[in-house]
Parts: sequence; structure tokens; C-alpha cells
Amino acid sequence: MVEAGLSKIFSFIRRLRMILELVVVDLFKKGKRSLSVFSSVPEPWQSRWHDVKEDDERLLWSSVAFSHRVPSVAPYTKGWLIISDRGLYFACKGRAGIKLAFRRWSPPLWMWTNHGKKTALCSFFFNSEDEWSIFLPNMEDLFRSRLFHFEMKGKKCFKSQRQK
Repeated sequence: MVEAGLSKIFSFIRRLRMILELVVVDLFKKGKRSLSVFSSVPEPWQSRWHDVKEDDERLLWSSVAFSHRVPSVAPYTKGWLIISDRGLYFACKGRAGIKLAFRRWSPPLWMWTNHGKKTALCSFFFNSEDEWSIFLPNMEDLFRSRLFHFEMKGKKCFKSQRQK
């Protein structure tokens, strides 16, 4: 009983921290944003990504992110989302250093949902049983311009994909 209460309190604190940090990201990223801003991965995430990526793998998108539903990562964990032409990566700090959850694909569908003016939830669907959801700063226009060819064109597409 006490553990459930503490878990809810920690979850609330992590969620509040996520919202505040995404608002701060939005405040300091005012002005004109370009695709080149999202064409690099900062250290220490870059070193860890280079350890696992394929030699000819190309970066499509990267951003500060918070987990919502990522395998083996607690909800609202701060990290860095890396999307390449070969996979989806979520890097975060763990007890033993940088933890990297990744999934190779042929490519996933994705769906963007705005959560207010500053926050968005992006869900990636690899197959009917495999879905990741990640909170991002609300930069939908730039995200779509890089990943439009993976975009889901409505819920009917998702339903038919999940039934296969």
C-alpha cells in the first residue's frame, strides 16, 4: 500500500519535471528553427549511439525527450530520442551509465498527438504488439518534414495495421 502511494508520488514528480523542462526547451528555442538543429546528437548520447549504430546509418531526427512507454525505461524518464533511417533509439542515464533502448525496423508508423502548446506525445508502431510512446517538445512542423514518409494517415490505418 505504501509502495503504491510512493510510486504515484514519484510518477507525479517525474511528470511535473518533464512538463517544466519541455516548457524551458520551448522558451529557449524561440525564433526560427531549422532542420540542421535536429541533425546532430549531443554528447554523451552521441558516443553511446555510435557504439551500436550501423556504419552507413543516417540520422533523421534527434531531440530531448521523455519516455512514456519505452521497454525497460520508467515513464517520464528524461533522455534523448534518436531516429535514424534504420532504427529508433532512446538514450537515458541509468544506474550503470548511459542506457540505450533501441529498435530496428522496417519502418514504423508514427502518430503525433499535441498535449497543450508545449508538449506532444509521439507514438511509434513497429507491429501490432510493439509500440513506443515518447513525449517531445511541440515541434510538429519540423518533425513531420523529416519523417512524413513514415506518418500514419489516420486511425483506420493503425487499426488495420494492428489486425495483421
